[in-house]
Amino acid sequence: MMTQENLPAQPPSQKSSFSVKQWLFDFKGRTGRVGFWIYWLCMWAVDLILFSILFGLVLEATPGASDSTNDGYGWLAMFIALPVVIVADFVLLAAPRARRLHDQGISGCIQFIWFFPYLGPLVLCIILALPGEKKENRFGPPLS
Repeated sequence: MMTQENLPAQPPSQKSSFSVKQWLFDFKGRTGRVGFWIYWLCMWAVDLILFSILFGLVLEATPGASDSTNDGYGWLAMFIALPVVIVADFVLLAAPRARRLHDQGISGCIQFIWFFPYLGPLVLCIILALPGEKKENRFGPPLS
């Protein structure tokens, strides 16, 4: 008889409880297409909101704006925040991207193809959109 102590451990991506920490920073296991793309779209929605706010600050700081308080800090905020948001996006998408690649039987290191200009992001997006393996691979059992 199987008791709770001797049950086989499930990979983190297969556990029934959801953990934000696990989703963002666990590179083990597999992630399906739907979950990955929903997360990716949510990240882009947050980015759009942040960039809209920053763009508003830049417009406000532009000479000739209707407001007379032109201190130029809007441009400074944009130049500081833009690289921070780009790096944060890469870091917060690294583990889900690696697990998505694992679902296809590919090493998560392939995601660094993103840094090749022009074709890198396009090729990576195509790879991430492909269906995962239906059988168990070296990264874990198939997603149900």
